[in-house]
Amino acid sequence: MKKIWILTALTIATLFLFTACASEADTMISPNPSASTAPAETMPPTTNDGGVGMDQPMGSTTTSPSGTTGGNAGGAMGGATGSAAATTGVTTMEDSRRISQQVAEEVEKLSELDEAEAIVVDDMAVVGVKYDSQYRSGMDERLKKMVEARVQAVDKNITKVYVVESAGDMDILTRLRQKLTDANYTVEELRNELMSLTGKMMG
Repeated sequence: MKKIWILTALTIATLFLFTACASEADTMISPNPSASTAPAETMPPTTNDGGVGMDQPMGSTTTSPSGTTGGNAGGAMGGATGSAAATTGVTTMEDSRRISQQVAEEVEKLSELDEAEAIVVDDMAVVGVKYDSQYRSGMDERLKKMVEARVQAVDKNITKVYVVESAGDMDILTRLRQKLTDANYTVEELRNELMSLTGKMMG
């Protein structure tokens, strides 16, 4: 019985020693916090001007100090540069003199008319008429369409035809025809005077 107690005591003592050794071993192999390696510090990304900011995607458009944009700046400028719409029809004084004369002669062939005057610029013709003494109907829709047909027979680019019949308007057109031979008279001046005349007609 005494031997059993002695063996039990030795067993307990042995277990105690093993436990103590295991505890000491755990303490010895634990890493030293002071020896741990700190993670590398990362620098924040920088912008083009040296400041801290977000990374800029490749191919993005940047603004230069001059205000022009990078990337497709050339294409943008090309698209922004608009061109004025080209004027069609009679655009020179020489053409205006020639075609105005042709239109006047062609319209004057109508039996209802005794005399015709015409001024043409761009796609517009202003035609003044004086009726034959035998004609009594005036400028009705039928005669107006006949005048338009004669004008477009000379030049199909003329899409606006204005017909005037008063003596005052005929005098204005006659004076304008005389200006067509003036070397200092320009297409712009002719265009403005005709627009003023047609504006009064439509007003």
